[in-house]
Amino acid sequence: MSITVKTVKMTDGTMRLKVVTPYLPELPPRFRALGGKWSAEQRAWYIDPRDDARLRAMLAEFFGQSAELVDVRVNIDRLAGGQGEIYGLGRQLCRRPGRDYNVRLGDGVILIAGDFPSSGGSRNNPRLNPDNVTLEIRDVPRDLAERFKLAHLDCEILSHSPSEPDPIRKFKTEIQAPTGNEVS
Repeated sequence: MSITVKTVKMTDGTMRLKVVTPYLPELPPRFRALGGKWSAEQRAWYIDPRDDARLRAMLAEFFGQSAELVDVRVNIDRLAGGQGEIYGLGRQLCRRPGRDYNVRLGDGVILIAGDFPSSGGSRNNPRLNPDNVTLEIRDVPRDLAERFKLAHLDCEILSHSPSEPDPIRKFKTEIQAPTGNEVS
């Protein structure tokens, strides 16, 4: 997930903050409330630099600001609410692009338990229809995960533990380790 804020000089000589973020449906009205202008060509918002502190506070609200990253497991059955997509934790968690399409998981999101039916909703209003689905959302700033947990009690925060060995590396090491019974 990439978020950038740069000061740029516009063609009319004025300075603006160029803001590029992942899409969240709640963001456009908030950018407009700051007097932001959307550039479809640049796929970026332009904000007056005098609103830098307000902008950064808003971005921290939606995307977190903690350097410590955690994983979050959440049952999405109640979050889906008849929708065709779910956003949370600063990203799109999953979506069904059309009634007869399979559900697509967002970046850094994996399916832990449950299932989605092969189709759902109507042609104009696709629905996820999760069946006891638990997703794991990876690399979430801790402050954002803790705020999410307060609002959604059926979620679990999993800490990253650098002391835990990488299971793939451990497996490769076990396969390559000599047993002492080799014949030359």
